Amino acid sequence: MIRRETRLKASGFTLIELLVVIAIIAVLVGLLLPAVQKVREAAARSQCQNNLKQIGLALHHFEGAHGRFPSIDGDVFSNGKTVGLFVSTLPYVDEPNAFREFIDKRPDAATPTIRTYLCPVDPSVGAQTTIALFIGTRGVSSYVANAQALYGTPQRYGPPAVARFADGLSSTIACGERYASDCGNNATQIFMYVAASTRAVFADGGPYSDYPRTPGRRPSQLYDIPVTSGSPPVSRGSRGRTFLVAPRVEECDYRVANTPHRSGMQALFLDGSVRSLAANIAETTYWGLVTPDAGEVVGDY
Repeated sequence: MIRRETRLKASGFTLIELLVVIAIIAVLVGLLLPAVQKVREAAARSQCQNNLKQIGLALHHFEGAHGRFPSIDGDVFSNGKTVGLFVSTLPYVDEPNAFREFIDKRPDAATPTIRTYLCPVDPSVGAQTTIALFIGTRGVSSYVANAQALYGTPQRYGPPAVARFADGLSSTIACGERYASDCGNNATQIFMYVAASTRAVFADGGPYSDYPRTPGRRPSQLYDIPVTSGSPPVSRGSRGRTFLVAPRVEECDYRVANTPHRSGMQALFLDGSVRSLAANIAETTYWGLVTPDAGEVVGDY
């Protein structure tokens, strides 16, 4: 009888042993959760990067078909409708049906959702999906085009042809990132180029800053734009900024590009490559990459 009681006591756990086991599990969970979070962030960042690569391919497919890149100032199609760059490229991101909907749609028709144009970690999209994806009848995007490079049409200012980019395609940003919606109550709209504050662009204003897109205000009064001076030339921002890194939705600013990634903004270059711009990138380097033909020497970044 005594031997049996001894065996039973030996097979149990003391309170101290249980607490030690719980502490070990808590430490392991504490080590595991940041790793899981990093994996999730890397996966989302990879998806955003892939979206930009698809947009880059679309730009080049459009250029191959038309002899020029699509324009932020609008491309006119056979039915006379003028649409922006992100609509012009829909057939080349495997969205031909959405393209036809945009071209043929009635003013009160619903806007198709273009997943390629939405970053999965864009905080303005996740919490209010119906608001973010359907702003009136205009589609929205987590990506914005460089207005310094992709301006003009065959009818106005000349088309954005390859010859325009004297700084080189690999040294000129084509697209950056920005929250799709609720950025100062201004959605980044992709359908038409109406008021300046709704265009899916950044660095809008020059070189034709007298062209009004908002009544009574020039684009250069709305957006941060590059200001180039000196010999050799150096470009800086008109407000001394580059882009915002992971701002809260209520603090984002449509006048500059902004990214949800804390490590920096992913940028599509005109050669089709996607590169990460560090949060602390030099102002002169960033704006040198924004200008297409100013002749700056930006160096490594």
